[in-house]
Amino acid sequence: MRIATRSYGDFLKERGFSSAGDALANFHTLDKRVGDGGDFVRLPKDGRLTLDERRAIYRRLGAPDMPDGYDLQIPKERASDQHLHDFRETARAIFAEHDVPQDLAQALFAAVMKSDTDYA
Repeated sequence: MRIATRSYGDFLKERGFSSAGDALANFHTLDKRVGDGGDFVRLPKDGRLTLDERRAIYRRLGAPDMPDGYDLQIPKERASDQHLHDFRETARAIFAEHDVPQDLAQALFAAVMKSDTDYA
C-alpha cells in the first residue's frame, strides 16, 4: 500500500510503523485495550468521580461487592477465639466501606494476625 502524501509516510516512519497496515493493526490492538470493555480504566479529566464510578474502578481492582466477600483467614490454632471472629467481621465491614481490594485486605488482615500473635 502506498501512502498518498509524504506527511503521512513521514508520520508512520517517525512512529516506527513499516506501513499503513501496521499502523492500523496497532490502532486496533490499542482500541481493544482502551475502548469499551478494555482493560484500562478511564478517569474523568477533572478527576471527579461519582460514588458508582469509584466503586466500579475498585471492583475492577478486586474489591468484593459485599463484606462477606472478603476471604480473611484466622490462624487455625486461634480459631476458637471469638474476639478474632468479631474482629474479622469488623475488618470486613471497614474494608467493604472503603472498597479495599481483596489482596490488600488479606495482606492487612494477615499482618494484624501475625503481629497479634507476636505480642500475645
